[in-house]
Amino acid sequence: MLREDTEIEIAIGVNVDVFPLDGWPDSWARAIIHRVTVRFRRALVFSYHSRTRFQRISTKELLLLIAKPVVKMVPLQRFIGHLSRSASRYSPESSKFVAVVVWGPLALVSAEAFRGSLDMQFEDRHHPVPKGYNEVLTAMYGDYMLPPGNDAQKSPHAFEAYRLP
Repeated sequence: MLREDTEIEIAIGVNVDVFPLDGWPDSWARAIIHRVTVRFRRALVFSYHSRTRFQRISTKELLLLIAKPVVKMVPLQRFIGHLSRSASRYSPESSKFVAVVVWGPLALVSAEAFRGSLDMQFEDRHHPVPKGYNEVLTAMYGDYMLPPGNDAQKSPHAFEAYRLP
């Protein structure tokens, strides 16, 4: 069973994260504009369904809280559509760099790292992984071979999960 801590009432079952790779502009000026646009649209989507817990509120959370009544006047699908179109503006096939632009911290990786795959074992199964998996994992997690500290081992997600018999 999964119970999310959001204001949207929906039975979603099991979560499976799918992170599309989007192209990234080569020009630094376009990259700055692209990043600001995507982050703004992402914040609008986030403010639509976020809950503020009023313990220690950050400036970003305060701005989202103030924007929320206005944002709620517009259908969520409209914000998601704008965000998706912004994120996919640059083709990954013709870009030097790619990234998961919509969610999470921006980790730019050379598009070449995803051209081709290797077969690697994980536990008792084999899976295809990007040819440049080391570059990908390093961009996303830094030194991914070191276990994270205790404070970094807490889930950033706002849900409770239970295994039922």
